[in-house]
Amino acid sequence: MGIFIVAVFRPGVWPVVVSVGLTHWLSTARIVRAEVMSLRSRPYIDAAVSGGASRWRVAVRRHRPASYVTPP
Repeated sequence: MGIFIVAVFRPGVWPVVVSVGLTHWLSTARIVRAEVMSLRSRPYIDAAVSGGASRWRVAVRRHRPASYVTPP
């Protein structure tokens, strides 16, 4: 698919960037999903939910900042 995109458009950097983005996003999505699923089992997420926080608030205030940090 990447070669097709580069062949259809003129040669350059942007067709290559687009083709790599379109063909490799699945692996990145899989890694992000696994990280979010592992964060769901953390105690502070359970505490936020039991404290009455909505799913949206937990996702924005707890999951997103915690997913930026890589574990040691």
